[in-house]
Amino acid sequence: RGEKKRPIRNGKFANGTVERNTYIWPAIGKLVKRGMTATRNDASPHLSACDAVAEALKQLHESPSSYASVKRIWNDFQR
Repeated sequence: RGEKKRPIRNGKFANGTVERNTYIWPAIGKLVKRGMTATRNDASPHLSACDAVAEALKQLHESPSSYASVKRIWNDFQR
């Protein structure tokens, strides 16, 4: 029909989250430089840099707002 669709990967837009993630990763890095641990054991208290960034995103009504999603972004950029 002559229409082009956006590229989709795993049910998400392929490039839709790249820019967002490039802002989340340095935010975690800055908190780590100030003395926080980047991640935590899932059973530990919520005191890591990923927890802080996830909470800030939740208060701003932005996504991702869960610890697991922010932790995944951190781990992906560490590779």
